[in-house]
Amino acid sequence: MAIRVRAVETAEEAQAVFRLRYDVYIQELERSQRYADHGRRTIEEPLDHSGKLLAAYQDDRVVGTLRINYARTCNLSEYESLYQMQRAGAAHPDYTSITTKLLVAADHRNTTLAYRLSMAAYSQGLCDGILFNFIDVYPQRVAFFERLGYRVHVPETQHPEYGTVAVMKVDMLDAAHFQRVGSPFLRFLQHAQAAA
Repeated sequence: MAIRVRAVETAEEAQAVFRLRYDVYIQELERSQRYADHGRRTIEEPLDHSGKLLAAYQDDRVVGTLRINYARTCNLSEYESLYQMQRAGAAHPDYTSITTKLLVAADHRNTTLAYRLSMAAYSQGLCDGILFNFIDVYPQRVAFFERLGYRVHVPETQHPEYGTVAVMKVDMLDAAHFQRVGSPFLRFLQHAQAAA
């Protein structure tokens, strides 16, 4: 069946996302999560209420998700300092965002789904006037995001829940860099610029 990636629209859909997080982070990876609700088997965080949740659906089942938060509309808590977002200069906070909680269900992990979710997040940010997006990744995932057009922003830092991570940043309008690395973001950018 075809997989659709779209914004989460209802409280019920959001709960399905929170349950997928629990299944992956707690049940599968056995990680500690400060907002895990073991009774309801969900992980729901404060940033969920001010962010945009995207989800991938196969039929009615959520098989992947991520969250986008804009610095101009919410308090990013520890992420602002963790990601050293002030280094974006005058673009921060009005034109900066973070993408977190990118995950894919185990049975869809060796597919293009993480790539498709990343494309959807880039497209959404572009539509919303974002200039720089920040993420944190495990060191072994840096190459994947470099191929998308991200660059290492902070080579190594300690995430309070995930341990050692690299912080990466993408300049949303850097067509020359996208061209150099063969980023799939380039076609979204060219389409947006042609439509402007």
